[in-house]
Amino acid sequence: MTAFYAPHIDGLRGIAVLAILLFHLGIPGAQSGFLGVDIFFVISGYLITGQISRQFKQHQFSFPNFYLRRARRLLPALFVTLVITLITGFFLLPPNDLTLLGKSVLATEFFYSNVYFWMTSGYFSDISQSNILLHTWSLALEEQFYLIWPLLVVGLLKGLQTAGLKWTMLSLLIASTIASSWAAFSMPEAAFYLLPFRFHEFLIGGLAYQVGATQAHRLNRIGSTGMTTAGAILLLGSFMAINENTAFPGLASLAPTVGTALLLLSSPMGLSRTILMSTPLRHIGLASYSIYLVHWPLIAFTQNLTEVPTGVATGITLFTASIVLGYASYRLVESPFRNRYTAVYQPRIFLPLAFTGFLLLTAVTAVTVSQRGFPERFALTPQMTQEDLLAQRERYWAGFGSNNESKLQVTNNPDYVLVVGNSHAQDLVYALRQNDFQGNFKTLFTSFKCFNFGVGTEEVDDPMCSAAREQLLRSELLKGAAKIYLHEDFNGEWISDLVTFFSHLRTVTKAPIYLFGPRLTFKRSVLGIALDHGSSLGLSQYARSQSFLTERKELNSKLLGAFEAFGLAGQDIFYVDTLRAQCGKNYDECGILSPKTREFLYFDNSHLTKLGAREFGAALKITRPDIYPTP
Repeated sequence: MTAFYAPHIDGLRGIAVLAILLFHLGIPGAQSGFLGVDIFFVISGYLITGQISRQFKQHQFSFPNFYLRRARRLLPALFVTLVITLITGFFLLPPNDLTLLGKSVLATEFFYSNVYFWMTSGYFSDISQSNILLHTWSLALEEQFYLIWPLLVVGLLKGLQTAGLKWTMLSLLIASTIASSWAAFSMPEAAFYLLPFRFHEFLIGGLAYQVGATQAHRLNRIGSTGMTTAGAILLLGSFMAINENTAFPGLASLAPTVGTALLLLSSPMGLSRTILMSTPLRHIGLASYSIYLVHWPLIAFTQNLTEVPTGVATGITLFTASIVLGYASYRLVESPFRNRYTAVYQPRIFLPLAFTGFLLLTAVTAVTVSQRGFPERFALTPQMTQEDLLAQRERYWAGFGSNNESKLQVTNNPDYVLVVGNSHAQDLVYALRQNDFQGNFKTLFTSFKCFNFGVGTEEVDDPMCSAAREQLLRSELLKGAAKIYLHEDFNGEWISDLVTFFSHLRTVTKAPIYLFGPRLTFKRSVLGIALDHGSSLGLSQYARSQSFLTERKELNSKLLGAFEAFGLAGQDIFYVDTLRAQCGKNYDECGILSPKTREFLYFDNSHLTKLGAREFGAALKITRPDIYPTP
């Protein structure tokens, strides 16, 4: 049993990087693959603490040599990855995405990308797919650890005995664990990304080294089999139990990290030895750093360009490419800089080369950001100008009810569908009529200042909106309607009030009631979004990032839950999921341009153009044909 580096560590690295790769590919059953990062943190704490402690005791430790060794280990492969990623982005990414990539490159170069991504996106969020260098948050965190930990360890070794170092590390570990447990619930993004809330994971590795170096006789009494079994159970159990919904890191991080530490301390036996010491897994572990570097840009570029979930064939291709390119980087880039017999290993060559390379990369990246991603690369030629959109707006308001696209009366049949709501109810009429809705419409419009057909958007509007609701409920149109369609902007979430409104509505009409849920709206005008993006390439994905999609999905889910919880369908009150009809099952098919004609689907930030209404109605006809009357 040894506390020093052992070959099975590469096996653990192999498991860690494969878990991360499978997780990022969305492979079923790999929902806990992000724990691979935690395995890496423990290994880093173990090895770095061991390196510093051994060299210090032998009077060989030097801060310059330590950081030079870290630079040789990390910078060459990172530099090549950043350069190739930036060049690829120049040819493939639209201006806004290239600008974001440039900012990510700078954050990665200066080892603060964990802070950058904490401030700009969530690791598990949809928009994280567009962050080509999102995975470098963990590298930044490790580099920050490397800057702090040697100073602390050397200071403690000079001032304390070995036992004192161990107890100090244990105290820091407990403090970090407590802080992480608090942050995992109170500010989960910070807990995930920032070093103070991850420090305990490195310390578990460091403490494992200290225990192995000073308590070998006691560990021998426990035996490798016991520690290997306990470590494997903790690690395997973590992969089975933890997922993206788990409050993490916090206390939940102790199981995988302690499990990893036990495996580091043991000499694997039996099945564990067979797995961890297997040649393929160890080779993957040796190349794990380069595999980790290349895998996410490959996945993110693919998802950015195709805007579809990764299929089986694509997943296999990306998995294989990540392994092959990562191993090639390990052999051709990493290894020469770590081989003392090569010229680039020598400090007089390596240091100027590294300094010059990163200086040039910083300069090129800074220009890329300052030039807003070189928008002249992809000229955006909208099929509709501002004047066209203004004409659409005029048609929308002035022509409603009289033009063919929104005609209310089309038959002599006295039956009618009553459409109730604000301006979005007008959108609904345009959408249905343009898709051969055969019945007649009548309308009751509510104020844009009122949501839920009677709740003020501001408290000052409540009396007016309440009075408007009472007037609505007294309308004779409710009593004669064959069906009632409700649709509005849905900026509010007053679910219980909405249910109360339904109960009041049911007392004055027996007609089936359909609530059309929230649809996609944007934070600013679609023309502004398009011009800011600068290209039709990737525009739909960028537009979704500038929308209220996340908020609409949450509200949509609440409304669906309320309809089920209150059994509204049993009262002939039905919910129409317009957001899913508009955006698809995975909410990734909607945007601001028609995929058929490249014309705008909106004329402002929320109202549909003639074409937008037609395509919206066509989607509704597919998903909810029951809202269209049978001839």
